[in-house]
Amino acid sequence: MINNMNRPWFDRNETLQIKGVALIFMFVHHFFTVPIWYVSGISYDYMAGAAALCQQPTKICVCLFAFLNGYLYRYSSDKSLRGSVCKAWRFLVPFWLVTAAMIIFAVSLNRYVMTPENVLLELFGMREDVMIFCWYVYFYLIILFLLPGMDRLLEKRSLPVSIAAGVFLPAAVMILVMSWLNPESTLWEVLDHLRTWLPAVMSGWIFARYSLFEKMEKGFSRLPVILQGFLCLVMMTAAFFGRWFLPALDCGPLALHTVNLSGAFNMDVIYAPLFIFALITSARMVRLPWKPLEIIGKYSMYMWYLHCLFFNCTKPVTQIWLFFPRNPVLVLLWGLLMTLGVSVILDTLVKKIMS
Repeated sequence: MINNMNRPWFDRNETLQIKGVALIFMFVHHFFTVPIWYVSGISYDYMAGAAALCQQPTKICVCLFAFLNGYLYRYSSDKSLRGSVCKAWRFLVPFWLVTAAMIIFAVSLNRYVMTPENVLLELFGMREDVMIFCWYVYFYLIILFLLPGMDRLLEKRSLPVSIAAGVFLPAAVMILVMSWLNPESTLWEVLDHLRTWLPAVMSGWIFARYSLFEKMEKGFSRLPVILQGFLCLVMMTAAFFGRWFLPALDCGPLALHTVNLSGAFNMDVIYAPLFIFALITSARMVRLPWKPLEIIGKYSMYMWYLHCLFFNCTKPVTQIWLFFPRNPVLVLLWGLLMTLGVSVILDTLVKKIMS
């Protein structure tokens, strides 16, 4: 069934399913695909081949969240800068609460140098001694304040113009600016994340603005059910392993000013919507108990924050808590259960603080 075009193509529960899948991919990526992050005594040598194969594919988690940010923004009831400030505040308070607790814990173990500068940078995801993997915090804050202008600028434009101005042009501008910066600088790193992942955000906005999921579903619904199921499997596999075979379109090195930059263009603008369409279409066809994914999706933000504990400056102490089951499947389930349990408590606490 094709949804009303004034609403997202997928409903709230389906959104949580997508977030749940993305969070699991994130955990698999961080838990098993980068062996250099392990402390002494933790190893999965027999999984080395699988880890290398799945390292890039599991990183699809980033573009799934980025795509959702752009897609759902299009349906936001308040697209003003004031609305962005409110969203930023609601986002930062939980992050700051977790960050403060993690800094205190790290200091208690003498594994963190607490200075005003270090703490300030941690609070915005720009330093990752404690809140490792949280660069997305400042990325999200930046796109919150970019999207109101992009929405107004592209609202009445054609699809080709929106793709050119919303996806390709910002990446090109950021590459140009980066060419004049020191690659070791914080600003260079910020722009590098933006030029890599902003296209996925704008891809989400474009899919919402031009009802592309609805149009895909209209054509898909004419096919036999068995063929639909087969194509969904093919699409999810292609999107997942496409990040291994073709993570980006390589335009060659760009020699600008004094810095050589990669001209590669991230293919996640295609992989993210392809995976989401196939996932939700499959979920609608196969009536499985999707509730566990929805629960994980509901608390995915806190679970993202909390799993940093196992890989940050305190990991010599904390990794044993995560990996003691040894079996990879049990480790994943244990990591999910640990972070989920604490996330439920944190969510209740934050709601009371902000009520």
